[in-house]
Amino acid sequence: MISCSAKIDKGNGLYANDLNFENKYYINHWEFTITDTSKIKKIGSVEKSRHLGKGNAVFEIEGFSNHSFIAVKDKESFTGFSVYGEYKGGGMPISPPQDISYSRVNQIKIYKEMELINNIQGQDVQKFVSLFEQKGQPNEFRVDNSPQYHVILLTDASLGYKYPISEKDSQYGMPMWESELPKEIAEFFKPRQ
Repeated sequence: MISCSAKIDKGNGLYANDLNFENKYYINHWEFTITDTSKIKKIGSVEKSRHLGKGNAVFEIEGFSNHSFIAVKDKESFTGFSVYGEYKGGGMPISPPQDISYSRVNQIKIYKEMELINNIQGQDVQKFVSLFEQKGQPNEFRVDNSPQYHVILLTDASLGYKYPISEKDSQYGMPMWESELPKEIAEFFKPRQ
């Protein structure tokens, strides 16, 4: 299960990308994204946030009617929304109760900066996932620049899973683990018609 590794003190505003909504404290979960805007509905506005400012629209995410996770309109996100999870204190923030098994992935979108360059469907999904699962050992792929790509793994659930990817010398890797991906995965990072 993917989880955010930041430790935060509830309400003290120690995290740069946090917000208040309905008297609850939320932090950004950069690793999640909205899969389909028809699975969200507007429920209010941000009450306080250093990153987004006050007043950005807040949306309920299908499957999270208790508002443990919410979506917020974010013009700086390439999907147009950022996902926030409620933080109740005591260490780690909560993670969504979803199985993120790669076997559930039915579509993959690859963005270069803010532009969609590949929408992978059908048999190519399992080919990509198979290569993606073969990431190398940690600390073998170091880069100095920020990630140029984002891979979005989509399932039938309301939340998709977002991975930053970097390129160095025609090789692709996952900067958060400094893990190199197999060379064969490069074909998926070329723009497709």
